[in-house]
Amino acid sequence: MGAKALKITSFFYVMLGMIYVVRGVLNGLGDSFFALFNGIVEVFGRFTVPFMLTAIPAIGLWGIWWSVGIVWAISGITAWMRYRYFKKRMAIDQSL
Repeated sequence: MGAKALKITSFFYVMLGMIYVVRGVLNGLGDSFFALFNGIVEVFGRFTVPFMLTAIPAIGLWGIWWSVGIVWAISGITAWMRYRYFKKRMAIDQSL
């Protein structure tokens, strides 16, 4: 059971790495509020997504492990989108 759970979550380790890197960059750029907000949303997702996935009979308890990866992906993608927005905004501010 543990080996299968590790195989499921290992697909999403790139997203976990992206979360840490992008949040660190945003903190360094001075956008620490978003990093805090993104972390709070990630914690909220860790409570809600497993309930939704385990309610699907075909997924069952494996939905808990899939939810970890899905929440990492959602958090990582939103952090990346914020970074891109922040970077674009900084470029516009510097050109003025």
